Amino acid sequence: MTQSFRTTDRPGPSGVAAGDADATTVDVGELLALLGDEYVRDLLGQLSVGSRTATELVAATTASKATVYRRLNRLVDAGFVATRMAFDPDGHHRQVYHLRVSEATLSLDDDGLSAAVRRDGPGAGETVPVDD
Repeated sequence: MTQSFRTTDRPGPSGVAAGDADATTVDVGELLALLGDEYVRDLLGQLSVGSRTATELVAATTASKATVYRRLNRLVDAGFVATRMAFDPDGHHRQVYHLRVSEATLSLDDDGLSAAVRRDGPGAGETVPVDD
């Protein structure tokens, strides 16, 4: 049996949530692989203090630019991180990355391994369980 982990959207900077239509499902094995990656954990730690650009994340970590972008892509695909476009007064724009979840939990019980995430922002405390 393949179990999966599901996240739901939290409102972005505009306060508008995309809703469950944008929900992402990730295999528990992929979740474990993702969280087992030291660069991913470092990026999650950096983003836990606030939104950052990729350039800021490269400067704040020991990872190369390519590694940061690869890990950010994995985190976005897994639903842990979302992006928004930021515009500077001089007309430049850049992607800003922010966390979509505040907690991921793995549990082992009679039914096997399960995973859940807790969203931050509106709906905080809501846990979305594994889909069977």
